[in-house]
Amino acid sequence: MANGKKCLKCGYAADISAAVCGNCGGHGFSEEADYIAPPYSKYTAARLTPKGREIYERAYDGDADAMCGYGQLLRTAEEGVDGDLIYAYEWFMRAARNGCAEGFYWAAVMQDYEEILGSEENGGPKEAVRLYKAGARLGNARCMSVLGRYYLTGRGVKADDARAFRYLSDAVAAGDKDAMLKAAECYLKGAHGFEHDPEKAKALYARADAPHFMYRDLRAAYLTGNGLPRDLAKAEEMGEKYLEELHRLFCAVPQTDETCGFAWQIGQEYLDRDDIESAAEWFRTAMEHGDAMGKIELQRLKRL
Repeated sequence: MANGKKCLKCGYAADISAAVCGNCGGHGFSEEADYIAPPYSKYTAARLTPKGREIYERAYDGDADAMCGYGQLLRTAEEGVDGDLIYAYEWFMRAARNGCAEGFYWAAVMQDYEEILGSEENGGPKEAVRLYKAGARLGNARCMSVLGRYYLTGRGVKADDARAFRYLSDAVAAGDKDAMLKAAECYLKGAHGFEHDPEKAKALYARADAPHFMYRDLRAAYLTGNGLPRDLAKAEEMGEKYLEELHRLFCAVPQTDETCGFAWQIGQEYLDRDDIESAAEWFRTAMEHGDAMGKIELQRLKRL
């Protein structure tokens, strides 16, 4: 890769030719430094699967989306690519600098979950927020969605309902399903600056194609009176619909290599109902479908 430099204000990496920081607009940069990712290698390309080789070659040809894709292969060690989190991060950032907002998202994820280590002042959740914001400015729906949820909870930022509402609303408009679910929950409860509007909440659950979450949250609202009039019969009805929907989804959606998949959720529902035998059966089914949480829950039940 070409030489690069870092902004003295926010630590954002920039191409050597950049006049201003693409993240914060600053003009001061550190001394030049080589990017750590190696140059193109025909020997590396030859070891990859056809799909991996295509992405690798497109990335080195300057395709920003392929740069992000190659970062994913480095992060997950797929398609014949040797896993390397440091190189993955550099490729995500290079994709971002070349206009791929998804690069900002994945670089932020790596900072958020400390897959890549930075300094105390320039790394972790704070750096993740800066990267999510950069992606949001380019219209990335997932970056907007994450920021909306973070401003609700105060993770990495100071809690701010107005900003949460704006980011979640923009993410919903851009089609992000996670944002739809969070906004639906807020409309149902009338919380965090969202008006109390159960019908708008139900519409968002429908748009997100998540009736099981709708039944789960409606049950909680009827059970507690938080968002809907307290009604134990309605709560029980919603609970039965929730369980029915989980069973339907388990039969309809492939369950391989799942984490907290539908079988695990069914087991958890039976556990909440104190039906230990049924819960164990479904946790075992989850484990057999590759869900690590199924095994964990089975071991926990054996200790009870």
